[in-house]
Amino acid sequence: MKNQSRIHLTIVLIVFVVVVLLHVIQTTPTKPIWLVATMSHYSPKAKRRRLMIRETYQRLTNPLSSIATTRFILGEPPTPSHLESLIQENNTYGDIIILPIPENPHTANTIKPITFLSSLLTTNTHLRHPFISKADDDSYIHLSLYYKTYIQPNINLKNVIIGRNCTDCQPYLYATGQLYTLSLDMSDTLASLFSKTPLQNHPEDALVGKLLEKHNLHPPHNYTFIRVENREAFDFDARHNETWKKNHAVRGGAINPHKLKRDVDFLGVAALFDEKGLWKIAWVKWIKSSGDGMYSSDDEDRA
Repeated sequence: MKNQSRIHLTIVLIVFVVVVLLHVIQTTPTKPIWLVATMSHYSPKAKRRRLMIRETYQRLTNPLSSIATTRFILGEPPTPSHLESLIQENNTYGDIIILPIPENPHTANTIKPITFLSSLLTTNTHLRHPFISKADDDSYIHLSLYYKTYIQPNINLKNVIIGRNCTDCQPYLYATGQLYTLSLDMSDTLASLFSKTPLQNHPEDALVGKLLEKHNLHPPHNYTFIRVENREAFDFDARHNETWKKNHAVRGGAINPHKLKRDVDFLGVAALFDEKGLWKIAWVKWIKSSGDGMYSSDDEDRA
């Protein structure tokens, strides 16, 4: 009788342990396959923008960081007080990376992104994700829509660049710096090419294309370039002109409005989105009817 009771108790304990383990497995979040690295600065304005980004699209479209790992990338600030401020902020949010290069306009516009990619091979190896995006802090990014549209369908591809084509600016293919995405192997390739050819004075987005062109790497044989449509990623501008609005207003299908340098523009555009995408509410229709160009009138209620 005692043996039967012990056997019964053992079975109950085994079942309990199995149930607990299954629950832990099901509820433990898996590491996202996508890293979004937003270029930032030590200034008070940049700090304010980081707070806005955290509280708008990162919170709304990346619940519990399930879609993407997000980080803000800075160079070394010029004074101990700036550094102390960044350390305190990072103690709160844990999402700031400081690279071993000076933070100034030249590095920000040229080598900071490629320096970050290089760091993924050495100091920031824990951030090696299958896909890595470089983003500007004046971009709004609907992370879940971008993921479903551009990351998921291409998850098994190798040597990939995803971005809005800017070939008309240079005699070689590259993506605009507002937001471009690299597969990890492409990121490693670019870091390796930069170590061999450390170009210091090219615009950071054009530098990607220049390095590939200089080493005779071209699509489609050496890599795949996936073009993001202008309707999805564009430079925002709230002008009244109807022709201008067709290319620069927030329309159905928008994922990545850019050049939101003013806080009022960033917050205004952020208010046009919910977790599923673009939406219309009463005050948005009022904005449209006021003629400031923020919202284009030819779209449906949801993209």
